[in-house]
Amino acid sequence: MLPPAEPGRKELEAGGLAESCRQFEAILWRQVVDKAMTPMLSQSEGAQGADKTGVYNYFVSDHLAQAVAGAPRSFAQILEQQLTPRARGNHTP
Repeated sequence: MLPPAEPGRKELEAGGLAESCRQFEAILWRQVVDKAMTPMLSQSEGAQGADKTGVYNYFVSDHLAQAVAGAPRSFAQILEQQLTPRARGNHTP
């Protein structure tokens, strides 16, 4: 039995590009969600409440950003299309 074929360089680069684009989009979403949630979660009283709010805010922002990033027709997919090299004969305007 032959060992499974290892993915070629292009496949590895394409997978890495897709994941990098998804992570970049998640960073952007995390910043947007964090800014949007700050007024809502800043109602805590005292320093101890502020610490809890900061942790809670981070987890909620991160979860929402990861859930939204990479959705169909997302910024990540459009960015990946723009960064993927095309064959010389297949240029589309």
